[in-house]
Amino acid sequence: MGIKEKRIEYLDIAKGIAMLCVILAHISEIPFLLNRICFSFHMPLFFLISGYLFKIKDERILINQKRVQLLRPYMITGFFVILSSMFWNWIMKNDSITVTRNIMEWLWAIFYGSGNTYTSPYWVKQIGAIWFLPAMFFSLVIFDFCLKRKCPIMWIVSLVWIGYYTRDIVWLPFSIQSSLVVLVYLYIGYKVRIGDVLEKSLRSPIRVCTAFVLWIFYITCGGGRLYIVGNYFGYGVIYEVFFSTIAVFCVIWISFIFSKRKNIIGSFLIFL
Repeated sequence: MGIKEKRIEYLDIAKGIAMLCVILAHISEIPFLLNRICFSFHMPLFFLISGYLFKIKDERILINQKRVQLLRPYMITGFFVILSSMFWNWIMKNDSITVTRNIMEWLWAIFYGSGNTYTSPYWVKQIGAIWFLPAMFFSLVIFDFCLKRKCPIMWIVSLVWIGYYTRDIVWLPFSIQSSLVVLVYLYIGYKVRIGDVLEKSLRSPIRVCTAFVLWIFYITCGGGRLYIVGNYFGYGVIYEVFFSTIAVFCVIWISFIFSKRKNIIGSFLIFL
């Protein structure tokens, strides 16, 4: 058996914070400012950390590993969504035609894996929050492919461009376009680890203070309007990616402080 790698506690805490913020951001009653703060970092954080922890490996091993981690829970959850919908419609309406139509709608939703509902160029029913699972699966597989090419940055830029600019023309199955756009976050996270700059930056008061000032500026200027689920970047890809990366760094720094003080909040977030 191989040696199990030690988990990085402050990254687990950061993911715990992001998980809670995903829930908060989708509660309509929360203050607008808190909503903007959550949307400024929560989804980018997952992809940046995934890029930071990513290691190139044989594609068959990667696909099998991520299939179990991401696609299996996606399909199982989709199955129970269909089952619960069938049961609800049968009890409430007792109409076999309605039940059959509802099953077909959910199968369509599972196939597209979209977090949004689309009506153009054709109707796509949203699957909800689990869109993230197939998007993460395909982004990691594609990212591995890019890193094995001669000039990975050119592949990534080209695919990000394709994913971003085709979103208004057609929406592809399994949130493929979102998978392409988040390659930029995976690559940033990956390069940060390769350059070994994260720990140094977390311990640098100047870098931390600068990052928080930029994050406050971002939110004050109406930032936090990026919706990766639909490839919508309010102020453009470059602007939103830059500032959301800064926001992620700030949250990781907060997590880093929690991990050093060994309190109940940090322990809960690690568990989560």
